[in-house]
Amino acid sequence: MGGGLVVLLFAILAAFVFLGGDGTGGEEAAPPQDPKQETPSSPPPPTGPVGARPVPPEKLPDLAPQSVAVGVFEDQLQVSWSPPRDAASVSGYFVIVQTSDGRVEEQRLVERDADLTVVFDDASLCAVVTTIVGTPAGLQLARGELVCPRPTPTPTAPV
Repeated sequence: MGGGLVVLLFAILAAFVFLGGDGTGGEEAAPPQDPKQETPSSPPPPTGPVGARPVPPEKLPDLAPQSVAVGVFEDQLQVSWSPPRDAASVSGYFVIVQTSDGRVEEQRLVERDADLTVVFDDASLCAVVTTIVGTPAGLQLARGELVCPRPTPTPTAPV
């Protein structure tokens, strides 16, 4: 994975945060209204940074990574997956490995068109792959299921 994806994703997130989340850079304000005119009340626009949000639940099956699998080879953990069913808006993937109690050990960004396999140096970890989805409303995340390696049976000596 090149550093270009990391720079690109941070640039997208920074632009998203600094431009108010809608990509317009804060359009010109509407002219002041006459205080005597009543308008329906609406919630104020967000004032703080807006980050990536989860995809709507009904879209998760089509946008989550497919066939996520882990394998162990020479004390390393290999994580592989297939693109989601609806891959048109995929920007990339975020892979996190963690201990069985949930402590994050390492994370990697993977480009959309890269090899969908990542190798980590600790075979005892579990992994979760999240699809990064670009939408007109901003970035959304489609989290896959946590996958852990199966324990290897201990060989026994013949009796």
